Amino acid sequence: MKISPLKKPLLGHLSMGGLACFGGWVMATAAFAEGTKPPATGELFSFVGTFDTAQLGIAAGAVASRDRLKDGGAPAIKVEFPVSEVFPGIEFPIPAGRWDLSDYGGVETTVTNPGTSTVSVCLRVDNEGDWEISPWSVEVVHLAPGETKPLKVVFGKAFGGEGFALDTKNVTALRFFSGPVTAPFFVQLSSLRAVDPAGATSSGPTPYPAAEDEAAWPGKGPIRCFDWMTENRKYYWTQREKDQGAVVFAGDSLTAGWTEPMLAAAFPGLKIAIRGIGGDTSRGMLFRFKEDVLDLKPRAIMLLVGVNDLSAHGDPADTEGNIAAMLDMAKAQDPAIPVILCQGPPSADPNAPFKPGARDDLTARTAKVAHGRENVTVVNLFNTFGTPAGGPLAELFAPDLVHLSGAGYKKWSEVLVPVFAKLGLK
Repeated sequence: MKISPLKKPLLGHLSMGGLACFGGWVMATAAFAEGTKPPATGELFSFVGTFDTAQLGIAAGAVASRDRLKDGGAPAIKVEFPVSEVFPGIEFPIPAGRWDLSDYGGVETTVTNPGTSTVSVCLRVDNEGDWEISPWSVEVVHLAPGETKPLKVVFGKAFGGEGFALDTKNVTALRFFSGPVTAPFFVQLSSLRAVDPAGATSSGPTPYPAAEDEAAWPGKGPIRCFDWMTENRKYYWTQREKDQGAVVFAGDSLTAGWTEPMLAAAFPGLKIAIRGIGGDTSRGMLFRFKEDVLDLKPRAIMLLVGVNDLSAHGDPADTEGNIAAMLDMAKAQDPAIPVILCQGPPSADPNAPFKPGARDDLTARTAKVAHGRENVTVVNLFNTFGTPAGGPLAELFAPDLVHLSGAGYKKWSEVLVPVFAKLGLK
């Protein structure tokens, strides 16, 4: 891959601690497909697969290489900063020369400091042109030894204060760098994504669309939208930083029913984040899958959805499609991420009957959607929790014969423990 110098410095002048920076960057050339909107996941650069670090621009002797995080082994870029009087760093490639990020409110990366000293690094988003008159937005993060933090640039802001009014339809540079370096250090980057979709606020998740606005929801099938769902998501939002890198349990009320004592007894030492919401359908889970699950950069995902689709008389084919979409999103973020896909347990609520044959159809489709996906393990909860006749084992269920009892969660954990052990989740 040819490396060629650019005509203008990529960092230009940046006031930070009273120091000026004049970059000496070189940028890798690469062929990109047409189209400048990011994918639905908001991903701006893939850290998985066989990406070539020669795609990255380099300033002031910085070195970039492929790496993996120690905790969980997620793919990352290792950026080494040499001693320098200017600002060493890297620049990410941009398809067709510019991103259209007008659907978002900012850009975020996740930074880990594996070293023994506190370090400071910056992320900057630029428009085209002379740095002295062209808009850019920038933010800095300070990391103690061993610390991992998000580094988020809010469009129109600079170091937490007001900045240029960035033209978000014409973003031409994404740069990660440090100030002048007196002692060499390195950090790891494990993501680069556009964040805060239009309609979201900085202090909460993207609001649910109106239930009747069918076109605003991804996927197909029943839509359920209740006040407690919004409140659940607001709470989960407050846990985002704490739950980074966890094994995420995602789904409906069956998943939400796990308690901290249950988890501690069943999976000692394993970091688990619950993202279950009572009443949720597979379509609702698909809507929130990125923010509630993938944005946690999970070590693994356990997914159980579809029971509420059946009680709403949804088509199992639609549920299958929604599950497939979530599996595709997880693979796009990390092809190696383990997904434990659970087939739902039986139930017998006379107030919420299923269509004849729908349960068996969905159970078969759940196995089908996992076929050929090496990172997906199917767990059959229907047989585990059912009688020979296909009804629920009463001792494993609450009186409603839909939700699980304490004994039911203990049985579920007994099923999961050997699966987790095989996947190295401990």
